[in-house]
Amino acid sequence: MKVEQHNSDLSSAIPTLNSHLGIVERAAQDEESSGLENYRYKHMTHIAPESRLLAKQGLKLKVFENGFSEGYVVLHFNLHEAEKGIQGDKSQLMHRFLDACTSCSKVSESGGGPAGRRIANRVFTRDGEEITNVHDLVYDQEIWLSYGEDFKPPHVVVLELCLDKATCMSLWGEKEMVQRESFDDEGRGKEKSSLWRAVNGFPSGCKRHHVNLLNPGSELSQARSLQVAEYFKTL
Repeated sequence: MKVEQHNSDLSSAIPTLNSHLGIVERAAQDEESSGLENYRYKHMTHIAPESRLLAKQGLKLKVFENGFSEGYVVLHFNLHEAEKGIQGDKSQLMHRFLDACTSCSKVSESGGGPAGRRIANRVFTRDGEEITNVHDLVYDQEIWLSYGEDFKPPHVVVLELCLDKATCMSLWGEKEMVQRESFDDEGRGKEKSSLWRAVNGFPSGCKRHHVNLLNPGSELSQARSLQVAEYFKTL
C-alpha cells in the first residue's frame, strides 16, 4: 500500500516538475542568446548612488611635498569612517583629511612643528588650485601638501638668455639690418646695467647707421656684402 501511495504521489508531481523544468530551460536559452552579462544586468534592480546599501569609496592619493615632483607617498583615506560623528560638516572632514596627511610617512619624518613634526594645513592640485573640500578629490589623484606656505610649482621654468652687442643699419632708408658686434674693453670701469627691457625688434630710440644705396637694383647684393664684412669684423 505504501509503495502504491508513493508511486501515486510521484506521478502527480511529475507534471509540475516538468513545468518548472521547462521554465528554467527557456530562461537558460534567453540568457545564452542575450549574453551572460547583459542578462544579469537586465534583471538586476538599480540601486541609486546615494543609497545606504552602498558603502562610500575611499580615496587613494599620491601626496607630494610642496614644490617637488618626485618622492610621493600613497595615502589611503577612509571617507566612510572620517564622516562619522561630524553630521556632514565639510570643514571638520577637511581637518581630518589634513591630519591623515600629516600622519603619512613622508610628513612624519619632517621636523619643524610641534613634537618635531610639521602640521599640514593646505592642499593643492598640480595646477596650484587649493582644495578646500575633500569631496572634490578623486581616486588616484596627485596632490601637493603645504604647511601654510603658498603653492610652489613642482617644475621650475628656467630662461636662458644670450646677450650680444648689436648695431642697427638703416639700408637706404627702406630696410633695417641688425649686426652683431664683438665686446671690447669699453665697458671696463663702468657700472654694469642692472635693468633690462625686452622689445620686439631693434629699440626705436637707438642710433641707426645709415647706408646709402650704391647702385640702383643692387640692394640684395649690397646687403649680403655688408653681412660678410660684419662677419669678418667680429672674428
